[in-house]
Amino acid sequence: MNDSNNLYARVSYKRSEPRVLDSGLPAELTGYRVQTRMARQVAISDTWTITPRVINELKLGFARNYNAARGTLLGQDLADLIGIQGLAAAPGVENIPTVSIVGFHTVNQLNKQAPAENTYQLVDQITHLRGRHTIKGGVEYRPQQYNAIQPAQFGSYNFTAFATGYSYADFLLGLPNTSSRNYVRPSRYARFYFLTGFVQDDFKMTPTLTLSYGLRYDYNQPARDKRDTVFNIDPQGGRLVVPNQSILQNAVNPLFPRQIPIVTAAAGFPERSLRNSDRDNFQPRFGLAWRPFGGTKTVIRGGYGMFNDDFTADIFSPLYGDPFSVTESFVNSTVNSTPLLTSQRPFLDRGSTGNVDVTGLALNLRNAYAQQWNFTVEREIGADTGLRLSYIGAKSTKLVYGRNVNQPPASAVAFNQNRRPFPLLRNMVLRDNGGNHIYHALNAELERKWQRGLSYMIAWTWAKNLTDVDETGGVEGGTTIEDAFDRARERGNSRYNPRHRLISTVVWELPAGRGKRFLSQAGAAQAILGGGQVSGSFIAQTGEFLTPSFTGSDPSNTQTVAGVPDRLRDGNLPGNRDIERWFDSTAFAVPPSGRFGNSGRGILTGPGRQVASAALFKSFPIGERMALRIQISSTNLFNRANFDAPNLSISAPNTVGRIRTIQTRDLAGPRNTLIGARLDF
Repeated sequence: MNDSNNLYARVSYKRSEPRVLDSGLPAELTGYRVQTRMARQVAISDTWTITPRVINELKLGFARNYNAARGTLLGQDLADLIGIQGLAAAPGVENIPTVSIVGFHTVNQLNKQAPAENTYQLVDQITHLRGRHTIKGGVEYRPQQYNAIQPAQFGSYNFTAFATGYSYADFLLGLPNTSSRNYVRPSRYARFYFLTGFVQDDFKMTPTLTLSYGLRYDYNQPARDKRDTVFNIDPQGGRLVVPNQSILQNAVNPLFPRQIPIVTAAAGFPERSLRNSDRDNFQPRFGLAWRPFGGTKTVIRGGYGMFNDDFTADIFSPLYGDPFSVTESFVNSTVNSTPLLTSQRPFLDRGSTGNVDVTGLALNLRNAYAQQWNFTVEREIGADTGLRLSYIGAKSTKLVYGRNVNQPPASAVAFNQNRRPFPLLRNMVLRDNGGNHIYHALNAELERKWQRGLSYMIAWTWAKNLTDVDETGGVEGGTTIEDAFDRARERGNSRYNPRHRLISTVVWELPAGRGKRFLSQAGAAQAILGGGQVSGSFIAQTGEFLTPSFTGSDPSNTQTVAGVPDRLRDGNLPGNRDIERWFDSTAFAVPPSGRFGNSGRGILTGPGRQVASAALFKSFPIGERMALRIQISSTNLFNRANFDAPNLSISAPNTVGRIRTIQTRDLAGPRNTLIGARLDF
């Protein structure tokens, strides 16, 4: 019996010095932005060889990321200097009043931010070699914490032509047209954990066939707040829900409209998370590798698996707003020739809190999951070149998206707040499951491994990706659909998955220099030209899929201003597109009163992209242990103009269909050349 342990420990600490980033405005007005990033990591691992065929691996880890940013001016000092009354004292906070002068400038600085994330990790995995089987199993427990302190703000002040007819004169006289003061939301203290277990068996069924199969389970605890200052919505009753009576009495902002009903979790919600757990996340996996002709020249691979999508604290973030944070707004007026608001007295006893918009999570929100499958044939061509053909598929189910459950049905009747299911609220967006996506792709790849100073790779992908939840929303909660009663009309081509994409790379060691075919003898030519290396890449793809739009009206009479227009014709121009007229804008029109537009999403094809890049490397030996390395690299070598998407709004007749920007993704921007030197010793 062989019983041995190998213990490893790793501790890392990284802190970036505070960086001062110029705001672009005079320092006496806005200060500068200071950003500090700090990361700490501690990891301990132990490998225990229980027997020659049984090995256990234990890992313990902790990571902390702190990414603070702030301005340098203190808001309380400025408020005292100006003499602003009506704000709660907040000394030492690096936020300042926001001053907007119409036609001139907005004076502000970055609001103070201090987010910190802590991750703890415990992983234990055991491997058992048993005949033709390699069996693995393990568990992981990963608690996570996300803290974000919310410091005080110092209000907003807008100067227009209210008093004098000239905005800057109003500013000099200290007569704002509107003002507002903020009661910030509570600081975030999100807490949740992941619990994972798996078992897997790699079975060498025959000398040419290996099967892999297993099962994984994930539990993603619904996030909760350490202080319980969160809320959710009850989409059936039009109510807000808070965890308990203490939060209802002590944390709800007293300025929040009292007529909007708020109840506690006793109304049918879990008290702390305010949504139920998802405990049904079993994910089977299967794969195979087969050499049908016995040798190593041809290999067939395939696989299928289910993969769970974890929720992080991002999906929890909307639950920190109303009814805990309120913005109180004021509008200036003149009474007996005296303005009610001035720079020193910009607030009245009570202002307007405006319409209330809320976002919540479905009570039974589930983790989305993806099914992925693939089938690949690999063939060796010659001694150092391989060809791979693959079919790849994926389907995502239960994707999270938003729908406004307080939206009235489209109608020819003019909008009225009383047409909403819950007239006391404006928008009530529910994040719920239901979104789908399906992806199919054919991939071909030719690759030459590094042999005799040359390697290259060429890959082409032909793909189609359809979805009804566009990935351009930018949040884990997904996008909010236009018509809350019809998600199917959102289905279309995913924007960022082009139909065709080609990627190629090459690395060539020049055949000149010591030991090479040319210039192998020492001399000036060998010193200059020998030992060089050239590399290059080329990326080309067809255009992204774009969606036309209109603005400025509400034809559905649901208070949904702007949206997708009607489609009268195809809209894609056959071949004579240019940056002045990329698509036919006359093929689209604003919908008539009473309904949403009928145009699909992703129906227009934008400009493609072609980017060639290259680099040259040359080393000059200096003695036996030192060398000077010179490199010249250039992205978008031929400086090709890769145009970005055109203006898609048909409500802008002078600019619709025109392109005025270029792409920057995949190094597609203007040519950028870098010359550098490095001394190696």
